[in-house]
Amino acid sequence: MTEYTAVPAALAAAPHWLCYRLTDVGKDRPSKPPVSPKTGQLCAKNDETQFTTLKEALVGMERYDLDGVGFVFTGGFVAIDLDDCFDERGVMSEIAQDIFDHFTETYWEYSPSGNGLHGFMYGTKPNARTKDAALGIEVYSGFNFVTVTGDHVEGTAEDATAAQDALDWLYATYLPPILSPDAESAPVEHGDRTPAEWLAFALSKDEKMATLYNRTDHTGDESSSDFALLSKLAYWLNRDTEAMSTAFVSSPWAHSKDAAHTSKMLERDD
Repeated sequence: MTEYTAVPAALAAAPHWLCYRLTDVGKDRPSKPPVSPKTGQLCAKNDETQFTTLKEALVGMERYDLDGVGFVFTGGFVAIDLDDCFDERGVMSEIAQDIFDHFTETYWEYSPSGNGLHGFMYGTKPNARTKDAALGIEVYSGFNFVTVTGDHVEGTAEDATAAQDALDWLYATYLPPILSPDAESAPVEHGDRTPAEWLAFALSKDEKMATLYNRTDHTGDESSSDFALLSKLAYWLNRDTEAMSTAFVSSPWAHSKDAAHTSKMLERDD
């Protein structure tokens, strides 16, 4: 039977475990829907009648020839997922490194792909936001199912620890509340650079940002590309909606769209 000896003791002792089966859904990577260790059948991630201990989940994984196990993050447990955070040289992205460096006193492991990181801890999300897809950040709690590998990142803690101060920093820095367009706010500060200078700096330093900004092909999900670019602009332009709008409409990506689509995109409030 597969051994997961490096799994944090706090998680291993909690009866929040399910299995998963890799499922081809026609995308770049397979889906990992939760499967009951008791029956080998698909189950809801919030169906507590199907939860088991880690030991029982590993038995179910072997019995039903499943692909792995995962933990349902609830009851004060929180997980951070840094998706695709390594480049082809194995170097962590600047944002992922910043986040990782603030959470080294808790447990981290490599994701099933080996190209991402999962951090496990105790705490509470400071606001309702779950992710920023453009930055590759997701935070799980409240019956979110996360795959667990036990592939511990050397130099980080061996168990999940309380990390509320670090979670507060993460949300203040990368996941602040999304305000309504009608909400009153103070003028946005941009430090010693103008928004145009920040945009040029971002395009020179952030490869993913430059790709989103400069692309002109419209294959795939255009709405996802729109929101990914706007999320990047929000990060680099300090969430200055006027500067974001100006930068978006001036991009080669926006220029390659028809005017109606661009106008509709900027008018959305989600």
